[in-house]
Amino acid sequence: MTYSSKIRQFERILQPRGLSRLKRQVNRDIGRIHKNRTILKHFENRPETRPGGEYNYAKREREYQINKARVKGHQRPLVFSGETRQIVLANLKLTATQKGWRLRARPMANHPLKPNLRRQFERELAAIGDSEIDKYESLMTKRFLILLEKNPQFLLRRIRRNKGK
Repeated sequence: MTYSSKIRQFERILQPRGLSRLKRQVNRDIGRIHKNRTILKHFENRPETRPGGEYNYAKREREYQINKARVKGHQRPLVFSGETRQIVLANLKLTATQKGWRLRARPMANHPLKPNLRRQFERELAAIGDSEIDKYESLMTKRFLILLEKNPQFLLRRIRRNKGK
């Protein structure tokens, strides 16, 4: 995600440290929104989570889907017993820098028979749809401007020097 041109115009008039603080705070806020609102969508049966959908989930084997429906009584993606979902939601850690944000969760060890399963799970959980990216970019701009109004101390101050006295 990138900052809009509205934010880039302030880069010249902000102190470098203040600019990085504002960007870090904005990225932290966007990461919290993603953690609290969007990450739950990955565990629900929605158009985005179906194979070929916006999150680009891999198609599951037919036998697996039939067994899951028979034994567990649902078809929710990334959920079999619900234990992995509980672990992921409890252990999400947010890291924000001026360049972006990152959510990390290490829910499961490698499957003994299918070692690529963990990597596939992490890739699918980390997917962000195009509509969400557009929404986050507009939120970043609004949040940056709000924080800039609240923190005018980050603007560059011109130092006047009296010459000759």
